[in-house]
Amino acid sequence: MIIAWMIPAWLRRGLAVCVSAFAMQAGAADVALQRVLAGEDCVKCDLRGADFSGAALAGRNLAGSMLQGANFSGAHLQGTNLSGANLTGATFREANATGASFVIANLDETNFDAAIIDGADVSSTRLNKVSFRGARAVNARFVGSRMRHVTLSQADLSGADFSRVRAPAADFTKARLIGTIFVGAQLGGARFNRALLARARFDNADLWKADFREADLVGASFVSAHLRIAKLPDSVSTAAAEFCGAILPDGTTQRAGCD
Repeated sequence: MIIAWMIPAWLRRGLAVCVSAFAMQAGAADVALQRVLAGEDCVKCDLRGADFSGAALAGRNLAGSMLQGANFSGAHLQGTNLSGANLTGATFREANATGASFVIANLDETNFDAAIIDGADVSSTRLNKVSFRGARAVNARFVGSRMRHVTLSQADLSGADFSRVRAPAADFTKARLIGTIFVGAQLGGARFNRALLARARFDNADLWKADFREADLVGASFVSAHLRIAKLPDSVSTAAAEFCGAILPDGTTQRAGCD
């Protein structure tokens, strides 16, 4: 047991300052949370660990805010601006973020399972260890984003734009990817098993060792794509998909049909 008079005066003063600063910080964070819940914007605010579950936050501007570990489960985030925010470890399960902006945000270790992010802009973001399992992201933009250990299985990503993304070993198993754009994307080792890829575009994409077994590739385009050691459906043919100029799984370059 430490007796107060045994602690040097300078140390007591230092501890008092630290406790006071912590209390002020906690108080400021609580004020910021109440402001947002009351309908105000909060740019570059400290909202770490905030509970927004089920909250109505449509159209709110939270750009550049610290939102690590925040809970947005079931929240209404239509048109919300989260660009440049640090959302590490946040959860968006079953949230509706239609048209929201996540541009240049940090989305590492976030969870978007069963969320709706139709038309959202997720361009130039960090997406490490992120789950979009069963999510709906029709016409969403992921252009230029960096994705590692990302799961998008059973998600509806029809019309989404993944141009120039870096997503090695991404999991698109059973995803709906009709008309989805992967032009110039780096997708080495990605899994597209049993995915619907009708009219999807993989032109100039790196698909080394990607797995397309049992996928629907009717009308898909792989012009000048790199498919070395990739696994294609047994039934696929140049009549079902366009492979002009592509490096095929056996290392040869497709020349037929390049009129």
